Amino acid sequence: MFNYVVANLGFDNTELFCQKPHKDRKLSTRQTLLVWICFILLAASLSPRVQAQFTDVPGLSSVDTLLTGEWAGYIHSSRGFRVRLVVHINATNTGVCNVNYDVPELNWYGQRVSTTSCSLTSLVFNSDAPEISFRGAFNEVAYSIEGSWRMQTIATAVKLYKVRPMIRFQEPTSEAQYIARDMQVANRDAGVILNGQLIVPNELQKWPLVVLLNDRGYQDLNSLNSMTSHKPFLVLADQLAKNGWASLRIEDRPDDKSNLFHSIESQESDVLRAIKMASVDPNIDSTNVILLGHGEGGLTALRIATEYPNVRAVICAGTPAISGDTMYLHRIAAFEDLEETDQKIVNVVLGMAGRWIDVVKTTNDDSVASFAIGEIIDETMRSNSVLMSTYKQSYTLVGRNRVQYIQTVLIPWIRDYLLVNPKPLIENCNKPILCLLAEKDSHVPTTSNLAAWTGFARSNKGIDVHVINNVNHEFQTCIDCTADESARTAETTNVSFLQFLTNWLGTFVN
Repeated sequence: MFNYVVANLGFDNTELFCQKPHKDRKLSTRQTLLVWICFILLAASLSPRVQAQFTDVPGLSSVDTLLTGEWAGYIHSSRGFRVRLVVHINATNTGVCNVNYDVPELNWYGQRVSTTSCSLTSLVFNSDAPEISFRGAFNEVAYSIEGSWRMQTIATAVKLYKVRPMIRFQEPTSEAQYIARDMQVANRDAGVILNGQLIVPNELQKWPLVVLLNDRGYQDLNSLNSMTSHKPFLVLADQLAKNGWASLRIEDRPDDKSNLFHSIESQESDVLRAIKMASVDPNIDSTNVILLGHGEGGLTALRIATEYPNVRAVICAGTPAISGDTMYLHRIAAFEDLEETDQKIVNVVLGMAGRWIDVVKTTNDDSVASFAIGEIIDETMRSNSVLMSTYKQSYTLVGRNRVQYIQTVLIPWIRDYLLVNPKPLIENCNKPILCLLAEKDSHVPTTSNLAAWTGFARSNKGIDVHVINNVNHEFQTCIDCTADESARTAETTNVSFLQFLTNWLGTFVN
């Protein structure tokens, strides 16, 4: 029994005094109760600090429930890609822990590390194959694990947040009141069969159809973002059905999983085939079709609208209106702004990237272009050695895998951007166009694209341009607008965006 008696409990000034009794005194029942209250209040009055939390398991070491769990963040692969990292930790009070990790974009799952040590002040993981190491510590203010993740010669400053079950409250449940019909879209000319889905409101009549077109890169029919697990097209289809619109969405070509981008031509061919299949459905009004393209999917939508007579209007959501080479530079600037890179460094990087574009424009030989780009990088690094030593992406440009990065990532990326030419697609479209831009878009930077879209709207009264405030490229509400924030956000699509979209569709049809 505790040998202390509560002498005074001062709740107003939060003081707690305990006096030691005379050795011959015994505690009454009331005094014993006060002792327990004293210690409970002492614990509650301590300043809130994060401490290791242990749960006893019979016959085993205590489990540290603070560190134990899934932690997720982003790193750079050996080829320079930014990829999602998920670390699974099972820690104990002895400092020993069991760790494995996943890198979904590289198809790595359950990768084990050979040596580990876990405490709040020091977390160390090492692996021999592949060459992986991590050194970090727990940040009790941000409630994150922060440190350096090294993959071969590439070190990435990483911040991992604990993964908690996230309810994507906008995703439809099994009780959704509409009809969902799965489709197999066969494009025989291309030799592909694609998964698709047609959703119609739950009433027997003909419904107008909205066709959803994915942005660049392989995405499934829900436009699943592998870095954040959001399914924006699934949410959008659900909202459309609730507002009296049928919707059609299909996945991108499976062979595009191994390529950086799908072409406008291949996407156009697949979408047209899907529209023809959906048009024979008895609940679809095939004369009333609206195309909604996200990002560069909007460019495909503009092209289809000029060729398919039943398209009544096009919605371009986060779609560029400036040339590809300008877009490439503006996107670099937007990304560096997101990373809070010093403006002097940004200026140097943009000058260097502009010279890369000139190289790629002048030769179709990737080996020649790769050598020339390498020389530009070396020259830039030498002439700005002190400044560029603090640039976060320097390891990608000067590391041992630089040539591979230039040839397999940088040059294909630039060549793809050079193919982007929105001007003739916008000018040739004779259907009404609704352009929706995201205020905090770092993929399709708002300022320059808003100016371009506004210019087109001055000469074409059929173009309506609007900016949705406080959203990222996916039209999701954001503050710092990083992929980390997006993954930790329950909302998939901004409510104002959905409301504006459905209101516009309703007015358009009426």
